[in-house]
Amino acid sequence: MVDIFHYSYSYNLKLSDLLMKAPSHLCIGKHLYQQTMDQSEYCDVTIVAGHKTLKAHWCVLVMCPYFQALYHSGLKERQEGQVQLQIGNSDVIVDVISFLYSGTITMNDKRVKDILQVADYLQIDSLTQLCDEYLRRSVTFINCTQFILLSKTYRLKVYDEVMSYLLSEIPIILNRPDAVQLPVDVLLRLIQDPTLSYVPRSLLFEFLVRWVDNDPKQREEFFETVFHELDLLKLDKAFIKEQVMTCQYVSGRDSCVKRCSQSLTRLLSPSTDGRIDAIVVLGGIDERNSRMDYMFAYIVNENRWTKLLNVHSVSDTPSISVCGSTYVHVFKQINGDLVSNVYKYFKKFSFVTNEWKHLYWKNVKNLPEDLIITSVNAMLFATSTGKVCYVGFCKRKNGKKPGICACLVGADAQSTSPFRLVCLTSARKTMRVCIVHERYVCIVIRSINGRQLLLKLYLIDTAMQSWRVEEYSTSSVFLSRGYDHCFVLTDRVYVTKDIFKDDFITFDITTRTWTTMKSKSFPVPKLLNYSFATLGNKMFVFGGKDEASCVTKNVYVLDFDSGSCTQLSPMPMRLFNSQAVRVRIPGNVCHRQCPHCNYRADFITRER
Repeated sequence: MVDIFHYSYSYNLKLSDLLMKAPSHLCIGKHLYQQTMDQSEYCDVTIVAGHKTLKAHWCVLVMCPYFQALYHSGLKERQEGQVQLQIGNSDVIVDVISFLYSGTITMNDKRVKDILQVADYLQIDSLTQLCDEYLRRSVTFINCTQFILLSKTYRLKVYDEVMSYLLSEIPIILNRPDAVQLPVDVLLRLIQDPTLSYVPRSLLFEFLVRWVDNDPKQREEFFETVFHELDLLKLDKAFIKEQVMTCQYVSGRDSCVKRCSQSLTRLLSPSTDGRIDAIVVLGGIDERNSRMDYMFAYIVNENRWTKLLNVHSVSDTPSISVCGSTYVHVFKQINGDLVSNVYKYFKKFSFVTNEWKHLYWKNVKNLPEDLIITSVNAMLFATSTGKVCYVGFCKRKNGKKPGICACLVGADAQSTSPFRLVCLTSARKTMRVCIVHERYVCIVIRSINGRQLLLKLYLIDTAMQSWRVEEYSTSSVFLSRGYDHCFVLTDRVYVTKDIFKDDFITFDITTRTWTTMKSKSFPVPKLLNYSFATLGNKMFVFGGKDEASCVTKNVYVLDFDSGSCTQLSPMPMRLFNSQAVRVRIPGNVCHRQCPHCNYRADFITRER
């Protein structure tokens, strides 16, 4: 029954007219739709789709070009009032006809293909646009291949966005079974795209082989063209010899074999190591005092940031170090009696495999009988000598005269090499450690000799077969204020209270001498709890808190030669108390316009 007792109205202020509206009158579409559901005699056309029949109204159907053409054609469909639709899923056809009445339809990953097929055939543009929007909102690594095929087949606007998602998650998507359905032009785009340096070329080659294997009769003719677009210089020599050249599609083609040989020759010739300078910034606390497990890399020459794989369960005081250009290690300070045969672990990130691993090392007691180890505070990689140095504290069993101890182990950090006593000291809070030229481990402490304050540096040369500790001391009036920072610039170890304003006490590793250096007075706003890393004679400063205790994401580079300070591209997020370390990473780790990093950066921005 039509409700005529409830009205909406509005005034025309100029004419003082009252516009009356009956809401139910506006719902004529609902009444027509109900007639189709009831198979009413008021319907004037019948849709037949497989085993399904549905009565409808020409006045509604002619809204789409397909039915409009039938209506005006004078063909038997118009004369007999019956339209046969022999395309797609019959249930979906019924839902699409219902959509013409209601403007709504249920979509999911299984139905969207059938809906698009019917919408395209019937030329229902509004429904095609809804499918386009569904793909945009619903794309995941599970359905990405399917969505690429659909958006390409039906020329949808969302194609570029789905492709962007594919480019951002290639390793995951290409390892899925349905990825072999991708068309050859998409495969070529993946291999030719210079921004996809985050994707191992070995993965692309292996996928190319699987792609051809999926339909060799139709696809083998494309192999040579696609293979010649693959950058073999980004493959490992062993992989080329053992995997590429033994592949049947390569070994059976002279041009492919020749290209492999040429690439091997170039890889064996002396040249640059293909690595770039970067600084890894890990962990830290954000402006909401939440501990973060993000890891970013600042690419020095390009003044840009890229997102690396998160590290979980970062401690409040991790020791972060780097081994060559391949690994970053995160070592949690270990406290307590460590003389028992208990395995302790550290975390290791590989730039090659882009993954974190847990590794374990075992401590073995080998100190004088009256000493025990109480903590291990740092792990330093002497890459040039293939050694790892652990530095920690020990104490007498009677509780008196604590000291500093160290041990050297193999580069795999799995050795059970013993700890040795470095010195006896109670200067636990003032100990700082660093490494020079990836060889010399330097342990710095403040000591009191009578009334005189001394700065002591204990040096361990990891290149020595049987390592010994060298001790170098100096006194300075600046030591009365203490020091917070110890860092390395080229050949010198720098010690200071405030990097930006105070003088420095420096130790030259070549001459083994101490000197005092005047403050550079860098023009940087006052900062606390920042992180830093050095490269050559420059220091890079990241985040921290300003004078108002606001967490910042500013980045500065301090040039110790010129005394200049330059502000760089800001961090992806505001952080303090993070950790930073300089690395030499493979140049193909990440491109300036890497879609994976851009996607992750956008995700972090949305998440924040």
